[in-house]
Amino acid sequence: MNPVPPQSDRQSWGTYVRTALLLLVTLAVAAATRLYGLGELNYWFDESFSIRMSLFPVTEMFARCGEDTHPPLFFLLLKGWTMALGQVEWPTRLLSTLWSLGAVACAFGFTYEALWRADERPSTESAALFAATIAGLAVALSPLQISWAQQVRMYAQVTCLTLMSTWLLWRAVERPGSGLRWLAFVLVEIAGLYTHVTMLFVIAGHFLALGAVIVLRCKAGVSTRLLAQRSAFAMSAVGLTGLPWILVIRAQHARVQDDFWIRPFNLDLLGEAFVKCFGVYQRPVPDPSLGLWLGQGMLIILALVAAGRRSFDLLVALTAAMPFVLLIAVSLMSENIVNARYFIAGHSLACVAVAVLISRVPWWQLKVPVAASVLGILAYCTVDYHAWRETAAQGAGIPGLLSTWRDHRVANEPLVFSNPMFYTTGQIYSEVSDKMKIFGDEGDYPFFVGTAVTSHDEYLSADEIDAQAWNSIWVCDYGQRERFLNPVQLSNSWQLVSETSTKDYSGTFYLRRYDRR
Repeated sequence: MNPVPPQSDRQSWGTYVRTALLLLVTLAVAAATRLYGLGELNYWFDESFSIRMSLFPVTEMFARCGEDTHPPLFFLLLKGWTMALGQVEWPTRLLSTLWSLGAVACAFGFTYEALWRADERPSTESAALFAATIAGLAVALSPLQISWAQQVRMYAQVTCLTLMSTWLLWRAVERPGSGLRWLAFVLVEIAGLYTHVTMLFVIAGHFLALGAVIVLRCKAGVSTRLLAQRSAFAMSAVGLTGLPWILVIRAQHARVQDDFWIRPFNLDLLGEAFVKCFGVYQRPVPDPSLGLWLGQGMLIILALVAAGRRSFDLLVALTAAMPFVLLIAVSLMSENIVNARYFIAGHSLACVAVAVLISRVPWWQLKVPVAASVLGILAYCTVDYHAWRETAAQGAGIPGLLSTWRDHRVANEPLVFSNPMFYTTGQIYSEVSDKMKIFGDEGDYPFFVGTAVTSHDEYLSADEIDAQAWNSIWVCDYGQRERFLNPVQLSNSWQLVSETSTKDYSGTFYLRRYDRR
């Protein structure tokens, strides 16, 4: 007969089971909200850009990344991913989904370990588990996080790396003598820097938090010499390793200042970004002032968390705040870059901060309803996001336009796109991509419409079209006109003979056939 295990062992086993079950439930919720409808929507330009960038040889990819604003790590991973699984929507988007699930797991694990196992005023196991569950579910149910988990872009990756690096930094601060902990932090921090430029703001938050921790420990009479030395070494290693790309970022910033797609900065735009960050995503924002209130409320929450003065509190609050503060500061001083997607790294840690603050409420009768209300609002916003996505998936878009062109074209009749964006998406979907061109000259378009993944020989001017032996050509025009969205302007040598249209969530596309007069 087996002896009855000691009470402490039974408690440890029970704690392990509860933690594992709640983590699995949280990940199941995250997986359900991200896998639902994952492959239903056609690729839009940003996704097509990512896929096309990943198709270039590695050395050429690095060179072309320098012509855009995004580092190469995500494209390198995507290259290997698509080589194994192809370019169909569902498996290709799964890469971002897995990164997002990793972010949910990191939010849960970081919160749980930091609250329960911290050397500084640890919480009870139940309070830590409660906070970890709220943090994980807040990230799992965020429409912002779900949206970018369903797209072939790097935002889910940088979110996961942000949470992971902050977690690893906290572990290094708790045991500053552990070289392996510092090494793990440095490697993940560098990976984040080579994933998206907004990781610079996260690094600034880490730097500021480390300084605050060292100052507070000095005031408390705790020796910080080892922590200061390891911190300086780690941050220097991050800076030196990231220096090659930081130099590229300087040139990219000048390009953004010269010409960018986001509207000029104002309070309405900032309010819209906050609403889309913390609430409804992909919908028009009727009252931007709501977002300003949300932003102020989040600032108060971060201040209250930082007031806890533990290393965990300072790391979460300051690292969450820096992407918001610095993005706004850069937008005020130069070209506007305020957009909900660029807040995504700070948003993930803000979810942790909200969970921590709720867990500090001393009365379960109050904090459980508050947590349920927060998660209920997020769940409602998630349902609304998926309703939008189902409606958006109904349009045929560029794939439908290409199908019509393939069915009706004769011999070598080409398809000329009015813009590199639509051409890039067409390249991903077409089996005869060599018969497609872009109207105009490469210099006619700003960098953010996809010039980094196109070449000079993919463009055709009106004169070059006239010089060809074609008797008929097809043209893809977009229904909306802006400074870089203009219809193809052919010479008088051509006459319009037919026109059809297809729609998707971004607008209306027109397929026009012209015959030579």
